[in-house]
Amino acid sequence: LRYCRRQARAGLIRAPGESPYDFARRVALSRPEEAERADQIARVYVSLRYREGKADDTVLIRRLRRLTGWRP
Repeated sequence: LRYCRRQARAGLIRAPGESPYDFARRVALSRPEEAERADQIARVYVSLRYREGKADDTVLIRRLRRLTGWRP
């Protein structure tokens, strides 16, 4: 959500029902400098949100925080 809010301030509002991958692709088309980061955020988010197992999420959560600029 933090990343989506940041993109909304730049004029890219995530549509209701738009998948993380579709939003990342749209960000990449509008802001090429954000292409790789948007793709990485979408991949990590989907891994955390839609995984089937209960694997250790610590590494993925740290990566997502680093990518989105989260600061405790």
